Amino acid sequence: MKAVLINGGIVLCLTLSLNGFSQQHKVADNATPSQPLLFKNLQAKTNCPLSVIDKSFSYNKGRQIILNIDTDLSIAGEVLEKSQPDPQVETINVRCTNYGNALLTLSRIKQEDGTISYTGIIHSRTSGDVLLLVNENGHYFFKKQQHSLVIADCPLPE
Repeated sequence: MKAVLINGGIVLCLTLSLNGFSQQHKVADNATPSQPLLFKNLQAKTNCPLSVIDKSFSYNKGRQIILNIDTDLSIAGEVLEKSQPDPQVETINVRCTNYGNALLTLSRIKQEDGTISYTGIIHSRTSGDVLLLVNENGHYFFKKQQHSLVIADCPLPE
């Protein structure tokens, strides 16, 4: 009886181990192949003057605009939305027609101490990179980042 249990256990272990080796790792159906880079011709970090950021908030919905951010980066597009969800935050969305209809989102945030800070991103669902607006020692820059490290891939149900 003991020999039958031991032999049965060995057969069970072999079957489970062979089954484990026969499993194929399937890549998720929604995994995207490497996407083209929208901002490949830009430097890793592009200066963004505060005057350009501030000026963008003066435009109204539906307006065609051009933001000359730097010698290498100019945004042409249409203001899709301008909102103020609360008194301390103002946001503007621009469709960037010269970057494959990517979306530029800028927010101006009034801090409790009265100072103003900005956040922003330019991204497209079909691009492998994004531009993030970052503050480094009081100076704003657009920095290139990998899309998948910034925005989660949440596929829509079919």
